[in-house]
Amino acid sequence: MSEIKLKVRVPVVDKNTCSNVYNKANRIITEKQMCAGGLKGEDSCRGDSGGPLMGQMPTAQNWLVVGVVSYGPTPCGTANWPGVYTRVGAFVDWIVSHMY
Repeated sequence: MSEIKLKVRVPVVDKNTCSNVYNKANRIITEKQMCAGGLKGEDSCRGDSGGPLMGQMPTAQNWLVVGVVSYGPTPCGTANWPGVYTRVGAFVDWIVSHMY
């Protein structure tokens, strides 16, 4: 575990590709999840759960939390096994309803 914050750029992986990978492990990727990563040695890992997956708006410099680290392969950073994130957009209404 690192003593300093680390970051990595990971590509978003389409749902069908991710589902095909996780079907091998008897896991189902739902509409409330998204996948990113899958590059050898570049992924979220143990202790990262609950951390953000950030996305940059294409027309601005703003960054948004688009996902929350959920789980991934063991060992982390396994090639062709992306990490699984909770899709924040699926919970925006709930989040807003609990803000005030």
